[in-house]
Amino acid sequence: LLDDGATRAWLLLVGLTLVSWFAVESHLAGGVGVSLAIMIAGFKMRLIAAHFMDVRGAGDALRRTFDGWAILCVVMILAVYWTTA
Repeated sequence: LLDDGATRAWLLLVGLTLVSWFAVESHLAGGVGVSLAIMIAGFKMRLIAAHFMDVRGAGDALRRTFDGWAILCVVMILAVYWTTA
């Protein structure tokens, strides 16, 4: 069962979701929990694209474009959060 990469990715996604929930619900000081949850969401986005959307097997240009887009999204969301919080 754990030999399948998709199963391991799914289990990791579930674990990261729990970590995100705990980080936000624990009210870490100064919005750190929310920032952590946003960064985890960005990593989860990359994990989903790699394992369930086959970006991992695509060409370098698509992988790098997606990675850049994902990083840009996370940075923009964090910037909006920290400038309005």
